Amino acid sequence: MESRPLSQAAINRQKILGKKFLVTGGAGFLGSHLCETLLKQGGRVICLDNLSNGKLANIKHLQLESNFKFYKKDVNDSKQLEPIFKQEQPNYVMHYAAVVGVKRTSANPLVVLQDIEGIKNIVSLSRKFRVKKILFTSSSEVYGEPIKLPIAEDDTFNGKWPYSLVKILGEQYFQAYYEQYGMPVTIVRFFNVYGPRQDGGDSGFVVSIFLRNALAGKPLLIYGSGEQTRDFVYVDDNIRLTLKAFFADKANGRPMNIGSGRSISILDLAKAITKNFSGVKILFKPARRQGEIKYRTPDVSFMKKILKDKPLVKLSVGLAKTLTYLQTKRTS
Repeated sequence: MESRPLSQAAINRQKILGKKFLVTGGAGFLGSHLCETLLKQGGRVICLDNLSNGKLANIKHLQLESNFKFYKKDVNDSKQLEPIFKQEQPNYVMHYAAVVGVKRTSANPLVVLQDIEGIKNIVSLSRKFRVKKILFTSSSEVYGEPIKLPIAEDDTFNGKWPYSLVKILGEQYFQAYYEQYGMPVTIVRFFNVYGPRQDGGDSGFVVSIFLRNALAGKPLLIYGSGEQTRDFVYVDDNIRLTLKAFFADKANGRPMNIGSGRSISILDLAKAITKNFSGVKILFKPARRQGEIKYRTPDVSFMKKILKDKPLVKLSVGLAKTLTYLQTKRTS
């Protein structure tokens, strides 16, 4: 009797079960969700974070798990990183560690550039300790102000800020190691991910900032006209698609956009949030920096072709889930 084909989730679980994953930046917003998902799928997780962006609170619920270890270390320092590779011998490395946030990266360009050392350390140590595969998390920032929409993976890089330049260089490092040494690597370019645990402070991200302000009865501040567009993906969708990409051999050495392909203006985002909060207003402020990217919509045809999947959580549902999390956190 013929066996039924396994679902993609089951295939991923088979590949994750019992394997050891080193997650850099694992106490951050996305890194902590990845750690949680890997543990649920039977993986063994080594979480590394210097806590400059990440928070212990994001992984507190994971530290009782027998298959979870946390190291407060800096990926940019090879002397801190190499002993972990030697001791833990990870099967896979998921590189999330980076300085993030518009305000933080704009105010600290030289700190951002130090992330190049972390990229170099990851590729060299992964080869030295025979890691099976690496994930590099890149960003839509590499495209800068797009020449055309939607933005495909082979379109021109137009990023000019230190953060985007580091991501561009990182992609080149990982692709070079793949081409020269045959080391498998998956490169994913994230668009605007949101959800529980995302930073909503001064250096945070727009969805979390808007929701936190609305809960506090404060106005939602829009810098510029509000016509700028972004593609928002709920964190659960992002993690699922990222893991599918990681285990898809056809994506090896090729960057992949992870997005919905549907953008919304920042003004419309603010309106969608304020309609649930009586008395919360929208206020316009001058643009915070010259050259802010105005339009951003990804071409996700490569993602859909390879993964046979796409984001499933509607923005209204994702906003509601994130709001519930923030409300629970306020009362706990």
